[in-house]
Amino acid sequence: MAIFISIVPATEAQFRTGVKGGLVFSRFSEDIDPFAKNSKYSEDYIGFQKVFRSGATGGFFAEFMINNATRIGGELLFAARGSKYRYHNSKVYLLDEDGNKSKAYDTYTYQTDYLELPVYLQLDTRAGFNTVGISVYGGVAPAVPVNRKRVYRYYDIEGFAAKGDQKKMKRELENVRAFNLFPLVGIKLGSDRAFLDLRYSTTFRPVFGNSPTGPDTDFNTRMSSLSATVGIYF
Repeated sequence: MAIFISIVPATEAQFRTGVKGGLVFSRFSEDIDPFAKNSKYSEDYIGFQKVFRSGATGGFFAEFMINNATRIGGELLFAARGSKYRYHNSKVYLLDEDGNKSKAYDTYTYQTDYLELPVYLQLDTRAGFNTVGISVYGGVAPAVPVNRKRVYRYYDIEGFAAKGDQKKMKRELENVRAFNLFPLVGIKLGSDRAFLDLRYSTTFRPVFGNSPTGPDTDFNTRMSSLSATVGIYF
């Protein structure tokens, strides 16, 4: 971005900044230990299903408008990514304040939260910053993990329970790569004041690095994410 600023005269490009935030839904591509079929513990975890982890994402962005149809964008984002496994605990039913009954789940949440620097090329249908339209873009986001934990939430009682009765255990998640790349594509709908941004991304390298222990599936596991954010221009 610094190189771009230095080579493009101010008369040829417009520059704007802003903030964005929303939700990101992510999931591992492969089952990992102890849920993988070749894990020696797999029989103890029968019934757990892999689902999306939902988390928050947000940060700052900047756009350089080269012409009416093309922009270069850059962001500084936090994204709470990862994956989740859940098991229907048939011994427990949740009861809310109105007496409504719902299913209770024991869950393992794999928290791999990242600090990211997405850079992308964006093509616009709107003629300049002052019109409403659709934009499409693609790029890549270098990322480093800032949180690596496995959180186990469970019920050790039978009968009716409240959400507050759920217990929690945490431990550090090992072997997460210290650096990764997220190729990304997205679409925006908006104007010169705000926009809605829908994005898909996946890890270029496996989430976990090589290790002499653990099943091989851990080290082929990648992560896909879908995010929906709202951005506001300063």
